[in-house]
Amino acid sequence: MSEGCIVVGSGGLLGQALARRFGREGLRLSLLGRRPEHLSEQVASLAAEGIEARSYPVDVGDSEALGLCLDLAEHQSGPTSVLIYNACAQLAGHALKTSNELFRSQIEANVMGAFFAARPLGEAMRERGGGSILITGAAVAFQPVSTHVGLTVGKAALRAFAFCLADDLAPEVGVTIFEITALIKTGDPVLDPDVIAARYWETHKQPTGQTEILLPATWRPKPGGGSVWLFESAS
Repeated sequence: MSEGCIVVGSGGLLGQALARRFGREGLRLSLLGRRPEHLSEQVASLAAEGIEARSYPVDVGDSEALGLCLDLAEHQSGPTSVLIYNACAQLAGHALKTSNELFRSQIEANVMGAFFAARPLGEAMRERGGGSILITGAAVAFQPVSTHVGLTVGKAALRAFAFCLADDLAPEVGVTIFEITALIKTGDPVLDPDVIAARYWETHKQPTGQTEILLPATWRPKPGGGSVWLFESAS
């Protein structure tokens, strides 16, 4: 039986590229996201390329609903060997002006969904003896952006969670967070979405034990802080 791959946040340039790459490699795709119409369009687009995928609309911040979707995905497609967490929410808002509801919704998408999905799937992978959890991060985890407090706090927490999870699941399950630190751009030798998707695939097939990968690898936070590029919405 082929491997199962669950992609949480399969929209946007990167999410679509990740689904295509892992689908072309023969993995059984389960796509999770907020918007049913976008998921349906993506499933149809993949089918046109000869790639089969199933879609599961869900609010990733709803732990019960997400758990039911994960259970259904594994029931329909078999055991999962790859979890890709690519969900992101980045609505603008300063710390003193962001509502409780807006802040909570961004934390749910940016980190809590990863927590809800990675724990059961990671434990199941470890019991089966292997698997990969691949997470999409962003530069704001290192360099806060005051205009986007929900994204900044969420991605910083996501990075910390990835390292904690990696320690818990090693050595059976590989956990890697890819810190996308510049604008994803078609045709770029490093930041083209298909090039990034290839890095995810290579990391799954040939684990290095590296928990964090910077893209580009030469990026460093600016001394004294300041604005950085913000991650595209991918879910």
